[in-house]
Amino acid sequence: MQGQTYVAEVATDAGFTNIVFTSTASTATEVRLPPVLSNDTTYFWRVRSTNICGTGVDSASFTFTTRPAAGQCPAGLSLIDGFRDTMDSGINGWTTDPVSGTTWNQSTARPFSGTTSWLAVDVTTASDQRLISPAIALPVDLSSLLLRFKQDVTMEANGATACYDGGFVEISTNNGSTWAPIASTSVLEDFYDGPLSGGEQAWCGTQPYTTASLDIDSFAGQSVRFRFRAITDTSVGSVPHGWYVDDVAVVGCGIPVLLFKDGFEGP
Repeated sequence: MQGQTYVAEVATDAGFTNIVFTSTASTATEVRLPPVLSNDTTYFWRVRSTNICGTGVDSASFTFTTRPAAGQCPAGLSLIDGFRDTMDSGINGWTTDPVSGTTWNQSTARPFSGTTSWLAVDVTTASDQRLISPAIALPVDLSSLLLRFKQDVTMEANGATACYDGGFVEISTNNGSTWAPIASTSVLEDFYDGPLSGGEQAWCGTQPYTTASLDIDSFAGQSVRFRFRAITDTSVGSVPHGWYVDDVAVVGCGIPVLLFKDGFEGP
């Protein structure tokens, strides 16, 4: 049947007794799914066409599996550290770039864990404060690589959807010669709060410690540096607080290492 419209259905079972999504479209090439499907779940889908003569038969059914939630792995794999710094054993190769009024320093005022975190103060002067990670080799034997860290934010918001002051993360694949912001579409947990005046998406407002998870899987196999940038204007600040960053890690899904096994079959 030559279709004028197409009906796509998504269900949790092969018999389509529990249909969770239905869409009618005039094109047979693409259907956009809602963001409410469960993570790490296999779904079944099918299509049928309609025209002035009636409704066609259902197509064969197909399946797809949604991604695990950020920080979770499929069955058989475990979350493995490719890099971790709890900020409790010194600078460890982190550097600051004194471009414009940096206050980045290790602070004992408000750590998430242990005794120390990094802090960029939300000052009342214009600043561009940059904290740069050591070079990190992103492993190729781990999938779904994430940059994860804990952050506590007290930086001036501009209403509910924008930022006067804020922080965001950039990445470099050439040892800091050039930098690119990690796009908002790659932020999987603790989404950016809105744009700064320069257009950069950032975290701002007031929030206690949360986990930020950023998708960096496309950079696997490369040596990268991350740059945490705190931007402030000349107006209201949050001294002595600002952007606290703690427990920075690169994690991915891999096969756990078996350290010991005994089947007790021998003498």
